[in-house]
Formats: sequence, structure tokens, C-alpha cells
Amino acid sequence: MSTPIDWTDQQKELFANFSADADVPVQALKMVYGGKVRLLPSLLLARTSGPRRAYLRRIRRVLLEGEEWPVIECESLGPGLPDNSTLARLWDSVALTDMEDLALEALRLTTNGIKGVAVVGDEAGRYRHVGRRVVVRLQDHPHPVPLKSLGDGVTRLFAAALALANSRGGFLVLDEAENGIHYSVQLDFWRMVLRAAHQQNVQVVATTHSNDCLKGFAQAAAETDEVEGVYLRLERDGQALRAVEYSEEQIETAAKQ
Repeated sequence: MSTPIDWTDQQKELFANFSADADVPVQALKMVYGGKVRLLPSLLLARTSGPRRAYLRRIRRVLLEGEEWPVIECESLGPGLPDNSTLARLWDSVALTDMEDLALEALRLTTNGIKGVAVVGDEAGRYRHVGRRVVVRLQDHPHPVPLKSLGDGVTRLFAAALALANSRGGFLVLDEAENGIHYSVQLDFWRMVLRAAHQQNVQVVATTHSNDCLKGFAQAAAETDEVEGVYLRLERDGQALRAVEYSEEQIETAAKQ
């Protein structure tokens, strides 16, 4: 939160039009991204009385003026399995690109013999109740099979790889990252995540309740020098929450114990 004492003359002039309104707060949310700075008046602190609608219209005009900011890619996954339409959307952006290999690599962590992936069906027409769905080609199998018939773990791994590919230059949130993934695959899973995060410049934020997930993450993070991994353990401190931070070295030691 930023106050006028921290603002430049240009920023103060920007909000001069609102100074006559009693409902306009003197604080703003300061956003810095890609070398650009923007102030967003705090609507949460504004009182509900007064000409609020006109105020919001003027705020909108101000925010739309000037140079547009670049889009920040962000995907979220979990804690449940993504539906077919989400998988199809994520696949569309990587189909016939080098990122296909990442998705196939994820599938093969638990299932050997997968030769290819495709999305079939459509959202309209005769089979609109089914929609688009992901199918895979298996070795020595005459017909494609639905991806979800291979189990939750395979679907989860595939979705994580696609979400990484779709978060290039941005963020990926993995909620309950261990869900559906067998403990024996956790190390290989985190190796894939960390490598792809480095290659695609993605910051991954994951939550977990699993010690096996933590151990896999700790070992994978210790193996690579390109990616920095941090573990934050949340614990109760009275009525509040406290975050205890572990470095990569501390994570590895803690995992061994």
C-alpha cells in the first residue's frame, strides 16, 4: 500500500481529479512489473456512500489510459482433477510444438508404451454432451483410449506438464501437488517440474500435506543449480499463522530426518 508521500509529481497529478471526493482514499495499491509502475486506488478502503459509480467510472478511464502492460501468464491446478475442456484448452497451445515432448515425458513417468496424444470431439453438434477429450495411443493397442481411463495419477501428471507449458514467463499454482501421484514418482515429478520451470521461466508455487512430496522436492531441488527451491512450513501462532522458511540445504537435511 502506497501513500501520496511516496508518489511522484506525475502520480500525484494523476489522482488530483479525485481529491475533491470525500470517498476517495489517500492510499493506493502500488504495482511494479516489468520496469513499470502503476497505482490503483484502494476501493476496499473507500466508504460506500457518495457518488461511487461515477468514481469507479473515472478510475476505470484512468487505468485504461497510457501504455498497456504485458500479460502475465498464470495457470492453477488442483486440488482435484481438471475437466476435459481444461485439458483440451491447455493442449491446444502446445500441440505440434516442442512442448509436446514435455507432456509425453510426464505421461511416461508412470505409464510405459504411450506413443502419442490427441484431442477428439467438439463442444457442439451431435456429441456436445461429451465435449472434447484427450485420448492416447498405446503400444500394441489397436485403438486410442481415453486419458482418464489410465488413472488419476497419469491425468494429474499430464495436466501439470501442460500447465507448466502454458505458464511461460509467469506463474503456476499447484494446490495439493501430491494428489494422485504415487510416492515412488515424486522425485521424477519434481525433476520434471524444476527443469521445465527453468526452461520456461515459470515461478511455481505449490502446496502439500505429504512428506513424500516434500522429500521428492528436496532431492530434486538439491540436484540442480539452475533453480532455487524454498520450503515454507505454515504453523499456528496463537490465532495467526507463522511461516517458517527452509533453504535447499535445510530442506534436504529435514527430509532425511
